Amino acid sequence: MISYGLAHRTRARRGSSHPAKDAVHGLKDREDPQPPEYRLASRVIMFCGAGFTGLVAYLTSGALRVLTVGPTALVAVTVWAYFDHRTRSRAAAQRG
Repeated sequence: MISYGLAHRTRARRGSSHPAKDAVHGLKDREDPQPPEYRLASRVIMFCGAGFTGLVAYLTSGALRVLTVGPTALVAVTVWAYFDHRTRSRAAAQRG
């Protein structure tokens, strides 16, 4: 979101007639292509982590919720980031 906001502001200041559309295209150009099977696995990990975090939040209350949701979300994001990091280096090695 932050990258999009900065790109949009830059495009608007430069006088682009469609800064929102140009900002989205600019962000897509910077994306590393990821094989579809890695992308699907990454999304499954992301949604499972979010679901598990939501489940923990639903099942707890009060101070216990604060103490459990934070670490659960941190673990979920760490697992997702680690998977993306590992698959990015594998995809780069396969390409060249």
